[in-house]
Amino acid sequence: QERFKGEKKFNILSFTVDPVTDTPDQLLAYAKKHGYSPGQWHFITGPKDSLYRLARTSFFVLKPAEAQNLGDAGSDFIHTNNFVLVDQNRQIRGYYDGTNASEVDQLMIDIDILLKNR
Repeated sequence: QERFKGEKKFNILSFTVDPVTDTPDQLLAYAKKHGYSPGQWHFITGPKDSLYRLARTSFFVLKPAEAQNLGDAGSDFIHTNNFVLVDQNRQIRGYYDGTNASEVDQLMIDIDILLKNR
């Protein structure tokens, strides 16, 4: 987030997978601990079924190859380390493993490209 701080067309959305534990106060404490930029990094919480449905139908966080192996997970949500890059038209532009340095580097490159081509 630091690299794109102040960039008006760049936002981060973080979805909780445990809304019972991750209350708005807990999320705010986490955000402050990690030096978030208000208005740029958004923490999403709410009813569990609504969050899971949103994640599965809007910005599904599994890479397509991972989703094929998911089967019927019911209402459970799979916690991943993936970042999903979404453009201004709400099109998914890529999936990146947040624990893999080379994938994170590629994410930074792809964000730069999107910001330059807006």
